[in-house]
Amino acid sequence: MKTIAEESSTLSVDRFEDKYKLKQPVVIRNGSADWPAMHKWQQEYLNDQLGERTVHVQLNKNGYYHYGNRKYVGRADMSYKETSDIIFSETEESRGVYIVALPIESYVPELKKDIKIPKWLRKPKQISRNNFWLGGGEVTSALHWDPFENLTTQVKGSKKFTFYAPSDTPNLYRHESMRKSTFSSVDPENPDLEKFPKFANATKFEITVHPGDILYIPPQWWHQVTSLDTAISVNFFYWSKLTMVKNIGKMAMYSIRSFFSKSELAKP
Repeated sequence: MKTIAEESSTLSVDRFEDKYKLKQPVVIRNGSADWPAMHKWQQEYLNDQLGERTVHVQLNKNGYYHYGNRKYVGRADMSYKETSDIIFSETEESRGVYIVALPIESYVPELKKDIKIPKWLRKPKQISRNNFWLGGGEVTSALHWDPFENLTTQVKGSKKFTFYAPSDTPNLYRHESMRKSTFSSVDPENPDLEKFPKFANATKFEITVHPGDILYIPPQWWHQVTSLDTAISVNFFYWSKLTMVKNIGKMAMYSIRSFFSKSELAKP
């Protein structure tokens, strides 16, 4: 196992772009320590802000969310407060509901004042979507990759990220749900090497992020994410000309899904 590179918040934009952009993940320690969200986003404050607003949530009693396999992930519409109360209860039920990629710009714009666009995202106009995530401890997003560049910020709690480079794709067994699925059939924490023997050849990278940390994830880097306790994150998906050329099909599909998601969220 290898570890992901670490930098401090003094990392310059030029060094970031020269060494990491579109090349490898990096965690920027305390990169968002000055966000108001770091001290404001407590359960009571968020309940006051979002209250009875309906949100789409993912459901799975065992806390393992594999979006490439809808058979094992359910969906429901719940009020934010109801969802929050379950997650913050820190009981066995907490991992059974998960707020995934709630669009801040279009759905919870009142939270925008509490966050800042990271300086390492040089061109804010390239932001495709800015999302809010809330989940309980032991919640896992299954191994997958995204077509966008991603800056994800930890606001509350800690998360463990497990990575595999794009070059390991042949060893990761794309999920059979789609010919070119962005999800793997393998759980890196409990791999079935009889069923997936080539996975033994894959090189694992790991890093744990804490409140105030920003993690950069390049496109096509496989990652599985596990919350170690109740966790709130904010992420920025964004694009560049190179990522558009490489991933135009996947980006178009994501944009279509995002449009319909926003349409559904806008319903009373």
